[in-house]
Amino acid sequence: MNLMKRIIQVTLITVLCLVVSGIKALADTVDIEAAETRIKAIVAFELNNLSLKGNPDAEEFNSSLNKLEKADSIGQILPAIQDFQKNVKFTMEIDSIDEKLTSKEELLDFYTREIFNLDGVEKFLNNHEKEADEVKTKIKSAITDYLDSIVIAGDNDSSMDKSDGDASLTNEKNDSADAKSDSILQDYASMIAIVAAVLFAVAAFVLFFRTRSLQSVNNELKNKIEEKERHIMILEKEQEMVKRDAERKNREIRLLKENIESLESALAIAKKKAESESQSAETDRPAHIISIPIEYYVGSPRDGHFAGGSEVYRPGKSLFKITILNNNIGEFEFVQRPEAIQIAQQSKSTFLEPACNITNDVATFSQVSTVKNGKVERTDDGWKIICKADISLA
Repeated sequence: MNLMKRIIQVTLITVLCLVVSGIKALADTVDIEAAETRIKAIVAFELNNLSLKGNPDAEEFNSSLNKLEKADSIGQILPAIQDFQKNVKFTMEIDSIDEKLTSKEELLDFYTREIFNLDGVEKFLNNHEKEADEVKTKIKSAITDYLDSIVIAGDNDSSMDKSDGDASLTNEKNDSADAKSDSILQDYASMIAIVAAVLFAVAAFVLFFRTRSLQSVNNELKNKIEEKERHIMILEKEQEMVKRDAERKNREIRLLKENIESLESALAIAKKKAESESQSAETDRPAHIISIPIEYYVGSPRDGHFAGGSEVYRPGKSLFKITILNNNIGEFEFVQRPEAIQIAQQSKSTFLEPACNITNDVATFSQVSTVKNGKVERTDDGWKIICKADISLA
């Protein structure tokens, strides 16, 4: 297994070396006009990148940075900046340059120095003074790298006029040797190409099956992850349903407790009423009924009515005490208890003013004294306030 790995590694390295050698030997040969067009695109990209990179309105430009950086002409850049007129203006100015440059040296000199004197480019760089030197350096580096990677067609023609008729005579003598040398080189080149092709095929075959194996493992892991995520989602939904069901049960329990308290209160009132009627029936004077006062504790009224309540004081719920004079009429007063006062301190308008007239309104208080009892009348849904109580705060 280790030997197989080493063979694969050696094969890949050999193929890579051959490819690199081939690339170096076959460096791109382009004409001067094509080279200049590419260099214009380099300059235009770097200037627009300085202006638009990170601009949320330049979404088309920023989403294609890698593609635009390798553009062969300015025409490939213009669609991405068409919404920015200032950028279009100096970009078109770069595209319109026609200096008739003839060599790498002239291209490098003009597009790393003279171009920055153009009106639109100079004005743009003045507006980005802090970044100007940095972008100039980037432009020079990109142009230099590009020029190093290409051969300009006809760039070495001037050096070919050094010999005369004597040189042609010498060349004729060496033609035979050169032909033999070329034949040998061609044979070697063919053999190297065949070996490279075989090695490349072997490497591709191995990589293909290795990739399929890794892809299979990756798909299996992906399926397991998706299954786990679905299971988690199901558990989260179930948890949410349990939570909602618990909240509903709690609301039902609170309503049941309130209903039980109301029923207990109604039962107590009915009991007192029955006892009162029984006592009245035993007397010879029904017109003069003797009533026994009954105390009844309630909370803050709503819409002029006291509802619910209890015959016993309930801390945190009881605010007023109703004293029943007969079956239908009663008087009420504020309960002078610490718990009741703490509730009233939270909001006078909510807990006091609906049932009381405040005779001396103050900002803060720790005592609530009933100056005059209020009056209530029994109704089907509780006790209706007939007259509010007068209270004093201290």
